[in-house]
Amino acid sequence: MFGIAGIALAVSMLQERDAVVVSKIVDGDTIAVTHSGEEVKVRLLNIDTPEKDECLYEESTQHLESLITPGESVNLVYDVERVDRYGRDLAGVYKQDGTFVNEAMVADGFARAVEFQPNTKFTSTMRAAEARAKAAKLGIHGVPTECLLPTDLARDALARYQSDPDDFYLDVMRDAVEGTKNFTYREQALELIHSL
Repeated sequence: MFGIAGIALAVSMLQERDAVVVSKIVDGDTIAVTHSGEEVKVRLLNIDTPEKDECLYEESTQHLESLITPGESVNLVYDVERVDRYGRDLAGVYKQDGTFVNEAMVADGFARAVEFQPNTKFTSTMRAAEARAKAAKLGIHGVPTECLLPTDLARDALARYQSDPDDFYLDVMRDAVEGTKNFTYREQALELIHSL
């Protein structure tokens, strides 16, 4: 008999690592997998890729497709929270050869490292990968200025500021950046505005 501690340990071990088959790539940080005959969406933990209509959205999705393909078997490794508020599994994705897909996306410049408490298992790995990508100005860390400003109004304000350096235009750019939900380039955009 396992007892309560044994059952808890068995459940914990099941939740820590699952072998699944990739059924499709949804976007740069989400895949669908088949597990026990059921399709489940999986959000790659501790990374964030450009949103639809942002620079490098398509490229980040294509890069994930180059790393893993439908039909491929991968292992999912979980942290404290297994499911996000949208019902997606949250996991580190490992290929059979040991490649950590989440880390590869960040190291190659197609994702940024993010931390959502209490899920911190991969944070240091992601931060180190991001530092390497930033130093090499890979992908999202080397995009042109027009990618850093999320709206036409902000881009127009930058053009106007360059010919008439009025702080009003900086405020317009800052408001656009801060007001855009889930903006991948927020940190870089604010650094740009601060440097003007």
